[in-house]
Amino acid sequence: MGFKVLTGPEVEYDYYNFEALNVPKDHPARDMQDTFFINDNILLRSQTSSVQVRAMEKLKPPFKVVSPGRTYRADSDATHSPVFHQFEGLVVDENISLIDLKSMLTKLLSMLFGEGTKIRFISHLLSQALKLMQHVRHAGEKVVSYAKEQALWNF
Repeated sequence: MGFKVLTGPEVEYDYYNFEALNVPKDHPARDMQDTFFINDNILLRSQTSSVQVRAMEKLKPPFKVVSPGRTYRADSDATHSPVFHQFEGLVVDENISLIDLKSMLTKLLSMLFGEGTKIRFISHLLSQALKLMQHVRHAGEKVVSYAKEQALWNF
């Protein structure tokens, strides 16, 4: 499928885990009960999105990356684990759309679960993706210095 697999540090800077992803200082995910902070600036990553930030800093478009990895959240009960694995993908290119995203996800899920696997795309999730793409297009250089006039998806 043409994706490059990227990994990143599990002990991460606040900048890559939250600030560069536009997570406000007062967001609940930044609370001590949700995130394992080592000090004010260093934490155990709560998502692999920090790897995507590093990719956008280093790679020139177009590119396709996936970032699988272990993540940590201060969440421990019968239905949650404080350590879990996450898999994210990022595509930065011109002339891509939700049709490309749907096609790629359908292919990936068919590879994982077998041909003929029934896949349903739920409209309210797609509307959130559309809002994200619209935000990225309007924000342009504020999101990523080279994102201007390029489509960006995050799944």
